[in-house]
Amino acid sequence: MSRFVQSVKDVAVGLIDQASARLALLGLEIAEERERVMAMMMSALAAAFFVALTVVFGAFWVVAAYWDTPYRLRVIGGLTIGAAVISATVVVLFMRKMHEPTALFSHTLAEFERDRAALEQVK
Repeated sequence: MSRFVQSVKDVAVGLIDQASARLALLGLEIAEERERVMAMMMSALAAAFFVALTVVFGAFWVVAAYWDTPYRLRVIGGLTIGAAVISATVVVLFMRKMHEPTALFSHTLAEFERDRAALEQVK
């Protein structure tokens, strides 16, 4: 009876160890996904900021077109083009990130698959 109880106890400890390892891995994957989402949000905010900046500088450019000196037009035009290039770059990078597939919980699922394969091999 003592060996049976010890065996059950060993199996229970092993199951608890396996479950805690899988939960730790799951926690890491959730943290990684949170960081990815935060990066996406920061990219979206940057894109929105530079698109708004492009509109504002474009409006300044139109206003400056009616002023006397040609230098104002060139400076504001350069700022508008610079903001447009930055905003286009940020938007393209954001869209690429949006279309990247996420492998949420892939490591945890792979570990469970390895566990299942190992259990199938036991006879």
